[in-house]
Amino acid sequence: MSHTAYSQHFAQELDFKQLLKRRGVTASLEQVDYGLSQAERDWMRSDLLCPSCRCGGASLVRSDANGTGRNTRQAHFRFIDASGHTAHKLGCDFFAMDDVPGVQRGVDVQFSANDKDTKVIRELVCKAIAIGELSKPAIFEMRSWFLAQRDADAFEVKGTPAVADWLWSINRLQIYEALEFQPFHLIFPGFDTRRAALRDLAFYYRDFVKRIPRIGFDAAVRDRTKRILMANQGQRLIAMEPLRSRYEMTARLAGLMAAYGNLSLTRRRSLGSIYGDTPEALLAFTATLLFVSHWDENAALGRFAKIIAAATPDDLTLGNVIGLNPFHDFAALEVARFIAGLAPPSERAYDFEAELAGAIAKINAARG
Repeated sequence: MSHTAYSQHFAQELDFKQLLKRRGVTASLEQVDYGLSQAERDWMRSDLLCPSCRCGGASLVRSDANGTGRNTRQAHFRFIDASGHTAHKLGCDFFAMDDVPGVQRGVDVQFSANDKDTKVIRELVCKAIAIGELSKPAIFEMRSWFLAQRDADAFEVKGTPAVADWLWSINRLQIYEALEFQPFHLIFPGFDTRRAALRDLAFYYRDFVKRIPRIGFDAAVRDRTKRILMANQGQRLIAMEPLRSRYEMTARLAGLMAAYGNLSLTRRRSLGSIYGDTPEALLAFTATLLFVSHWDENAALGRFAKIIAAATPDDLTLGNVIGLNPFHDFAALEVARFIAGLAPPSERAYDFEAELAGAIAKINAARG
């Protein structure tokens, strides 16, 4: 999904309200299709393009309202080809990887605190364009550059969700001291069989875990990876590792910008690693500043200083280019790529609980 679409007619990126206003069309929020005529929907399909990969086939998806009358899903655009599948290019920010692509894909864009973050960044983008620190051609050039980078590196999806569960458990062994079990350990009064078994497994996999991609491999990334594996078996997906240095730089600078700019974001905390909880809109904005600054952090920060000091322009439609995080799914895609290089499940079992049970059995056998 995309909250905005690029209008060839207006030569501008617009959200659905701005588009209907430009078209002079009145929408009916109570109707599924907003009460738009077939002619108007046909015009949208022929005119509107994806703001990232410039594919066509646009249709408008309405917002929802909950029992309080407030919207729970933001109106957005979907891009579908003639066969009903996603029209986006493989490396596009909006390419569907974790669900069945096309009209059946369950898009659920929640109105939440993130919407506040988007508005903050939208204003910054407007100011940047107004004072000449950013331009729409430069922003699209950045998108095209990232799209080309992602398209150039791809891998064939292999493995099963069970492998992702196993790998997540193996990765968590790093919280234990890697110590090979020896029978004399049993004499210690504080000996704990389960913890000893976990330490023994940590010792066994001590070299293997060093090969796991350096990411924030939490439960959310595990579950995202499982969905990607289920939906894309045998298909080719983008590899994010070539963008790692850019990602690290962007995340680091985004944290500085949030702090130095005293931005009123819902998520400002840095976790001390490159995989914090920085809002995606801020990552997108930061990547754009770095791109036009030739990936010079101080030059990008200097641009940001001018943007912060600038007055807010009247035309806030200039800021519709936010929200495209060029590093989306970095962690899950890297895990999926790593899994693709492991032995297939037909050659070895990926059952962490069975391995743990085996380690416990070995300790119990040493008791005699």
